[in-house]
Amino acid sequence: MRGSFRGIKWIGSLLLVVAFFGGGLPFAQDKEELVRKSLPYLSDKIRSLDQGIYSDFLRYATNILSPDWIKTDDDLSLLFKERESLIEMISGSKPLDEFLYEEAYRWQFENRSGNWEKYDHELELIGISTIFAEGMLVGFAEGPVLEEIVSQVASEPYRLYVELIETYARSYGSEYTYMNLKPEMEAIELAEKLIAKYPESKYSDSAKQILSKALFPLTDWHVVLSKDPALVDEGDYYSHCSVAALSTATYPYWTDIGEPREFLESYPSSIFHDVVAKIVEEPSEIVFPKSVYLVVVDEFADEEAARKSILNYLLSDMDIPHLITLSETSHLVVYRFFADPGKAKRALERIRKIKPDATIREVYPRDYR
Repeated sequence: MRGSFRGIKWIGSLLLVVAFFGGGLPFAQDKEELVRKSLPYLSDKIRSLDQGIYSDFLRYATNILSPDWIKTDDDLSLLFKERESLIEMISGSKPLDEFLYEEAYRWQFENRSGNWEKYDHELELIGISTIFAEGMLVGFAEGPVLEEIVSQVASEPYRLYVELIETYARSYGSEYTYMNLKPEMEAIELAEKLIAKYPESKYSDSAKQILSKALFPLTDWHVVLSKDPALVDEGDYYSHCSVAALSTATYPYWTDIGEPREFLESYPSSIFHDVVAKIVEEPSEIVFPKSVYLVVVDEFADEEAARKSILNYLLSDMDIPHLITLSETSHLVVYRFFADPGKAKRALERIRKIKPDATIREVYPRDYR
């Protein structure tokens, strides 16, 4: 009996081992079959071009296609982190990235030849949107996915955060990056709502990072002129507006005064309405090829610290929008800048009422060289 019992024990242990190692194989095969049936073009191409990311793709796609496991914010957060990681992998995979670029190019410019529409559709099914500029594929971003499950499972702050991410992702890609800022405006509205309603939420800091990016083209812009502003017709004054630093180039920095004006008209109750209005009323100016007088409020060795400072000013209804980087360790927070030293001095007098340590610094924009 003891010998028989040992035999039974041994066979039982063997069955447990088989169930653990071998028994999982059909399940793994079922998962792969599910993905290959649902995403035939994408799964075959990833498997053939980049085996290194195939298992990550398979895991993420399975989690999307069989979402019954999603019960909490943390589950959704895990899923969206997997998506973020997969987007980085696809973008960083040279053979896969090049193949998708060529497929998209043929579809756009060679009479819709190839299977791009199939790849684009399958990416959309798993919440990855494609970004185009001038008709060419330039990248990938987060897109809507499992919307019904998100609405059922997610807490309201997390639901707002997911909507914020997906809304801001629509701002990626265009012929001119800072034209058509409607996605940025919608993202600002969502971020305001999330931060105001749930200030202690664990998503609040991440929402502020997106808010800072969305505000950037609506606040950190300036007018570029080729002659003294006094000699410019009123209707031509805003004809060349440029986003970021001391840029004078048209591409990719060109924006239109209609963008901040549309924000003022469409979002009159925004907490940033008055800030944007003040910037529109008296924007910073560059007069090519003159030097520029910066009205400097703060200086930071770290760029991210400078950006946080600017966001805090904007949140406090202070129109201090510019970040000017002079070197890797010199990032200036600037109230306004002008080619006219008189205008700069008057701006300095205004800002010193609330920032008494503000100073003026003369610089020569690198774009001139």
